[in-house]
Amino acid sequence: MIKGARNFKLVNEYGQEFDITRPGAFFHSPEGLGWGQNVTTESLGFSFAVTDIKQTQPRPSGEMIFNNYIDYENFLTFIQRAKRLYLAYMPLNSWYYLEVIATINKSEIRAEQNKLICPLNFKGISRWYEELHYITSSGESTGNGKKYAYTYSYIYGQSDRSIFNLNLNLSSYFKLEIMGEIINPEWRIIQNGVTILSGKINTTISSTHKIVINTNPTDAEIGEYTKGGVYVQNLYNQSDFTTQRLFAIPAGNVTFAVLGQGITAPKVFMEVLKRV
Repeated sequence: MIKGARNFKLVNEYGQEFDITRPGAFFHSPEGLGWGQNVTTESLGFSFAVTDIKQTQPRPSGEMIFNNYIDYENFLTFIQRAKRLYLAYMPLNSWYYLEVIATINKSEIRAEQNKLICPLNFKGISRWYEELHYITSSGESTGNGKKYAYTYSYIYGQSDRSIFNLNLNLSSYFKLEIMGEIINPEWRIIQNGVTILSGKINTTISSTHKIVINTNPTDAEIGEYTKGGVYVQNLYNQSDFTTQRLFAIPAGNVTFAVLGQGITAPKVFMEVLKRV
């Protein structure tokens, strides 16, 4: 990484990274990193009324400058082997992520520069987001080769629940890992003292297992796993269908509470995809 400059990297589904600000494989002249909307209007007297607003699909692009064909092949191998690929961008102090499909056009080494310069284009299949990690003091998260750090401290509001205070500028998806042993786990969004959204599963999770709730539509699930990350079963049909379950956390200041019956505050890991 280059200190004091914009940094870029590619990340695969296992959290493995490929630095694209390295001297031998440098992402040059990046474009399309902003945010936009397509707005449809309709004439209304002497004014125009907005009838539809859609966010435009992110399409970052630029050039990859390689020192030689080996650097090019290493880059190509990384993006070809990734089942899911993320472009990560750090303009200041925080990393922003975009799930992408990458296309690179191979060129030949230019004699005047002695470099291999290849146009690189990305098609975003998500929105730009910042990963926020939350964990209880005794929580744990393992599996899939991915290691998580937390960026916010835990708070126990009551003895029977884990509570996280969130402040989001846009509604955002979340992923919960609730460690067993727990009975009938429940998660709630509380705003101004009122529960506005909730989810609940009517089941018992053993001390060696965990429940995973993912509200991102591309990966949505309510499932049981071992603490080592081995899939056990789908728990969606054991949902309390009077609750919303797979929802996005609304914008603004909210309290996110996780609780279960007959236990102390549960061990919880949460990942929030904060839209930016």
